[in-house]
Amino acid sequence: MGAKSAYEYGRLANEASKVMKLVDDSIETILVGSSTPRLPSYPEWDRIALEEAYENVDYLALHNYIDKYDEEDLTKPPKNERDDTATYLAKAYRFDRQIEEIVATCDYVKGYLRSEKTMYLAFDEWNVHAQPEKRHRDFEVGSPIDWCYFTMEDTLLFGSLGLAILRHADRVKISCQSLLVNTIPLILTDAKGQAWRNPTYYVMQHLSKYAKGQVLEQQIICPVYDCEKIKNVPYVDSVIVDNGNQLTIFLINRTNEQQKITIEHDFNLLDQGERYTLTSSDLLDKNTREEPEKIKPEINYFSIEKHDELNVGIEKYSWNVIRIKKM
Repeated sequence: MGAKSAYEYGRLANEASKVMKLVDDSIETILVGSSTPRLPSYPEWDRIALEEAYENVDYLALHNYIDKYDEEDLTKPPKNERDDTATYLAKAYRFDRQIEEIVATCDYVKGYLRSEKTMYLAFDEWNVHAQPEKRHRDFEVGSPIDWCYFTMEDTLLFGSLGLAILRHADRVKISCQSLLVNTIPLILTDAKGQAWRNPTYYVMQHLSKYAKGQVLEQQIICPVYDCEKIKNVPYVDSVIVDNGNQLTIFLINRTNEQQKITIEHDFNLLDQGERYTLTSSDLLDKNTREEPEKIKPEINYFSIEKHDELNVGIEKYSWNVIRIKKM
């Protein structure tokens, strides 16, 4: 009941947006796009709906959840075997590509309509996904839905998804990490009243606190690896943010070896910095009720020897946040 084609939905959304803005011209509206790039209709649905509503909406929404068992085609059932680590972490590249494909779709419609308006994106839902640890029972109060642990491996991918959004901050203006407590969550609770953090919590904490300012353009020289379906995946994922008083460097090591990083820059920085590192001895480690802090960030301080170059080593399979104040 109520299903609509992309054309029908676009026309309805266009009229609804116009009416809302007549009531209050400060209202901003978001056009619903494809719920996942794995749909056969992606991104054609987005194009058709956008052509009908382009001038009267402010954002186009996109969603994505990444699971190590997912098939690329949503019409196929989940795989019986999970992705290997290299392939799973490389899926962040597809997340980057999704943003770029939707930007291209928006810009095509802009050109097709001869519009002066640039469409921005709202990443309304994004997260990693894991198989439920507890069974859901219908009509039972408090029955868990997608109650799951996230491992260190999941956390590295989660971090790369966050960095992908930052890299496209010129077009992604709204970003909502979905689901806070108990459902593919940042925070877990149990019936006994205890609460603890999935390790993904710390990544979101760091992004929320420190990814404020201007995202800088980088020129990266880095070894790459190939998977069966994803090629040229960088060993290291990175984003640098300048808030005017401080540089924050986010680094992810996707490999099982320590990586040495050299960052050449022209900032006047103090000679000491701080670094948060999130890692674990086993990629399948997780935080549980019995061991709620098995994976948590460690902080250390380091000295900077050269005024125009920063040299750091990052641990294997790790999330890192480096913060250095300017002079």
